[in-house]
Amino acid sequence: MIPFIEDIINRFGGRLAGSESEFLAQEYLRTQLDTFCTETTRHDFTAPLNAKPDSLKLFCIGYYIALGLFWVNLWAAFALALVNTILYLGHFVLYQGWLSFLWKKEASLSITGILEPQGEVKSTILIAGHMDSTREFTWWYWFGNFGIKLTLISGFLLLLLPVLYLVLLLSSSNGLMPHWGTIIWWIFLALTPTTLSMLFMRGKRVVPGAQDNLSGIAVAFETVRHFVNPNQKGESVLQHTRLKMVSFGSEETGLCGSEAYANAFADELKKEDAILINLDGIMNMDEFHVLKKELMGGIHYAPSLVKKISTHFESLGLTYRNSTLTVGATDGASLQKAGIPSATILGLPIDRLDPTYHTRRDLPEFIDPKAMESCKSVLINFIKEWDQE
Repeated sequence: MIPFIEDIINRFGGRLAGSESEFLAQEYLRTQLDTFCTETTRHDFTAPLNAKPDSLKLFCIGYYIALGLFWVNLWAAFALALVNTILYLGHFVLYQGWLSFLWKKEASLSITGILEPQGEVKSTILIAGHMDSTREFTWWYWFGNFGIKLTLISGFLLLLLPVLYLVLLLSSSNGLMPHWGTIIWWIFLALTPTTLSMLFMRGKRVVPGAQDNLSGIAVAFETVRHFVNPNQKGESVLQHTRLKMVSFGSEETGLCGSEAYANAFADELKKEDAILINLDGIMNMDEFHVLKKELMGGIHYAPSLVKKISTHFESLGLTYRNSTLTVGATDGASLQKAGIPSATILGLPIDRLDPTYHTRRDLPEFIDPKAMESCKSVLINFIKEWDQE
C-alpha cells in the first residue's frame, strides 16, 4: 500500500481542501476504483472551507481587545471576553460552525466506489478515509510537543479571561478592584505571546498527508478490492453486503466533506441498513485506537459496532485501545450524528503529538506497512463475519 500512497503524492503533492490537487487526486482515485467496482459516484458540494481555520484570527483579536479593555471599562471587557469565548467554544472547539456564514462557500468533492454482492442486499458497509491534507502547523513542526503546549495555553487564555473578569466584578467593592486582580491580569499579559501559535498557526506549505490520511484511503481501497469476485468484474464474493469505499474531501477544514455527505445521503443509508468504519492515520502498530467517543465532536460511537471491531483486533492478537478522542474530530462523527452507526479506527498517538502530524514530515517512510496490513486484516475478518451473520 505504500506504493499507492507514494503514487498519489508524486502525482498531486499536498491536496489542500478545495484545491485543484484535491479534485485531481479524487478523480484519479475514481479511475482506480472503476477498474473493479460495480459503479463509482462523485459527490460535489460547497462549504465555507476556511471558516474554521481562519476563525482563530478573529478569536485572537477579540481576546487582545478584551484584554486591553481591562484598563478602560471592566464591564465592557467582560462582555467582549464572554462573547468571544462562547463563539470560540461553539464555532471552533465544538465544531458547531456558528460563524461559517461569514465565509464564502467553495467547491470540493467526495468519491464513492460501490461493490455489489452476489445476492440480495441486506446491509451496506462504508469504509472511509479523507483525501485532503492541510497547511502545515508551523509551530508544531518547529517546536514539536512544546508547540502544541503553546497552542493549548493560548486556548485556555481565551476560555479563562471572562472567568477572571467575572470574579473581579464580583469581588469589587465600591468600584475598587482587588489588588490581586491586577496581578493576575499581568500574568495573562505575560502569557499572551503564546497566542501567536494560534494566530499564525498554519503556514503556506501544504503537507504531503501520507499518514493523514492517504494511509486510511489506501487501507479502505485495498479492503474493498479484496472482496472482488475474480470471475465477475464489478461483483463481490460477498452474498448480502454492499461495500462502499468513500474518499471524503475537505476533512481538514472541519469535517466539511463528511458533513455534506451525511446531509445528502443519510436517509438513503438508513434504508440500506448502513454502517460506517472510518479510518484515519493508520501508521503505527502500537497505537491502534477504536474510538468510543469524541469529546469535541460531541458524539458516542455505536457501542455494538465498536465491540465487534475490537473483537477482531483481539482475535488477530493486535494491541489496541478503546479510547476517547479529546482533541480534534474525525469524519466518523458526521455520520454518527446523522444516525448512521459508525466507528473510527486510528493508528497514531492521541495523547501526544506525533512528529508527522500536520507537518512536512508526513511522508510515506514514516508509515509502518504492517500497521496498514493489520488494519486491513481486521476489516476483512469483520466484513466476512458481518456478511455471514
